[in-house]
Amino acid sequence: MRKHSFTLNFAGENFYLETDSEVINQLVSEYFSKHLSEEDSFSARIELLEKKIFSPLPSSARLMLRYFALKIFQAGGWSYFTDFSSYLLVAPEGKNALGYISSETLKKDQGKFFTAIFLSFVIFELLRYQGVFFLHCAGLVSPKGKIYLFPASSRQGKSTITVY
Repeated sequence: MRKHSFTLNFAGENFYLETDSEVINQLVSEYFSKHLSEEDSFSARIELLEKKIFSPLPSSARLMLRYFALKIFQAGGWSYFTDFSSYLLVAPEGKNALGYISSETLKKDQGKFFTAIFLSFVIFELLRYQGVFFLHCAGLVSPKGKIYLFPASSRQGKSTITVY
């Protein structure tokens, strides 16, 4: 199987991504096209295999976040991202991630679920280890320069309140 690899840059941090899947390669390179980088050095490595496996979740894992079909568990310093068809594991030091991505996950919303939610959350987690944090919010700046941020989950009214 031919390997595909490239470097992605987010907020000045480079991530080396390698996959054995033409489908994953195409989805990632299209969705993250603005983040493709020519850099050789990287902060973390992500390996994505198009393969369905039985759950690697330990029975002691605690649910940390539920975001639509994505669930995030933690156990022993590991973070487990799953839709229960696919699994992406982030190592405790935040330098490596390994993913087993099923064809069912890749087909959801023509791959948008995988790129926009599943993989993006893993990238946010890897960035957190680099000291880069993202805030899901809406914001306004008053005429006097005061900043107002409205952090909340999706569909909670952030954009609505900023319009008013």
